[in-house]
Amino acid sequence: MAQAYITRRGGGAALRLDILTAATVAALPASAADGALAMISTVAAGKVTLDAAEPAAPAAGDVWLKLGYHGRAALPLCERPLVRAYPFTAAQFAGGAWAFVRAFVYHGGWLELRAWLYDMGDAHPENGGAWAVDYIEGTYGSVTFGTAYIAVARTIAGARTSVKKADSIDFTPFTTLRVLIRKTSTGTTGTVSLRVMNGTTTEALLTATDWTQNEERTLSLDVSGVNAERALKIFVTDSSTFRIYQAWLE
Repeated sequence: MAQAYITRRGGGAALRLDILTAATVAALPASAADGALAMISTVAAGKVTLDAAEPAAPAAGDVWLKLGYHGRAALPLCERPLVRAYPFTAAQFAGGAWAFVRAFVYHGGWLELRAWLYDMGDAHPENGGAWAVDYIEGTYGSVTFGTAYIAVARTIAGARTSVKKADSIDFTPFTTLRVLIRKTSTGTTGTVSLRVMNGTTTEALLTATDWTQNEERTLSLDVSGVNAERALKIFVTDSSTFRIYQAWLE
């Protein structure tokens, strides 16, 4: 277990934070105190900064817990967990640059830091606004906002049915978009596209085909090259119905 100090921008007293460093996820302990923090790294932790802005003059081993988007797990900042932060990702300074590291907070189990966009009915409007209909061609499609999913349907081949985050998202801090999705319709048709768009230009794209009924996948789109605010959209084409259960950024 490494000990570090969590500092807050603008001065003030530092709060000491214990950080468990493990070489692999499998090496994490089976249990820990609620609110415990761990990261996957072979480099010892230095100073830990919790901030939306990149820390100034970092030293080797320093850790940056990034704020700005609402993360998955609460990190208590004092003995009475009334003050909490929700970091969404972590980086460690090594070799003269910040590098993404997997980080976890323990709450009955190890929860990996993520910026949620959708989680089983929770639209997470704090991250990119609400989910909304992007496009439906006449009567040839539908979008249903269910209690635990978003169903996107297209009834004939041709154009698309699509949903989007209502507001643009700054993709700069992230490397990967992941979406948990299931095809519920019969037949062999069906195509899903994850798209990061600047107006009508697609800057990052993942297309998934060859689905079977009730097949579930976690789709992963590389967004490391998108360093600006952009629109996030999910397209369904061909005759098929898909349900979106979760979406998050890492």
